[in-house]
Formats: sequence, structure tokens, C-alpha cells
Amino acid sequence: MIKFSKIKKVRESIKLGLGVLVALLGVYALVYHLSTWILEVFLIFLSVVVFREAIVLGFKENKVRFLVSLCLFFFGAFPIGLEFGVFDFLPLVMDMAVDSYVLSSLVIVFGLFVIVNNALDLLGWDI
Repeated sequence: MIKFSKIKKVRESIKLGLGVLVALLGVYALVYHLSTWILEVFLIFLSVVVFREAIVLGFKENKVRFLVSLCLFFFGAFPIGLEFGVFDFLPLVMDMAVDSYVLSSLVIVFGLFVIVNNALDLLGWDI
């Protein structure tokens, strides 16, 4: 019979690998100037995944994950909303374009956040 702690370690190891993949995607996007549309949609997807994880694992213990998901959603959805004219009802004119360097840097920072968070969980440090 498999112990619960082994299942948790395997799950955290998989999350650690996904964090490495996300960070590598951010580096790829930074070097090869990936389209901002792709990065914005990817950030929205990541925000939904992190938000779901924060809700499933309990909001009281995962306030940081909730704030990270809101930040990712803002940086992903706000430029798309400006592009499609969702915010045209506002009394001031907004012309904001987020550069692909900023979005890819945000993806890299999120990947590093996932790596550090899951590495600390694997070591048994509760933060």
C-alpha cells in the first residue's frame, strides 16, 4: 500500500517539473520574442490553474497563491480587454501595450515561484 506522503512527494515533484517547464517557456519567449497574444492567453490559463489550486487546498492557507492568480489574470486579461475595446465605457482613453519582455519576465518569475514553493514543500519546510 502506497503511503500518502509518497503520493504527495510525487505530486510535488511533478509540480516542480512543470515549474521548470514554465520558466523555460518564459526564457524561450524572452529570447525569441514570442507573440504577446500567446503570452497573455498563457497567463490567463496559469491564473485559472493557480486560482483553482488555491480554492481546492483552502483559501486560508493559500492567500499568496490567490494574490498571484489575481496578478497573473490582470496582466493577461487587461491588455486583451483593451485590445477588444471592453474598457471603452471608461471616461478616459487608455492606450496601454504591455511589452513581450514584461510578459515573458512575468512567466519566468512565476516559474521560479512554483519551483521554490514546491522545492520547499519537498524539503518539508512549511511556508
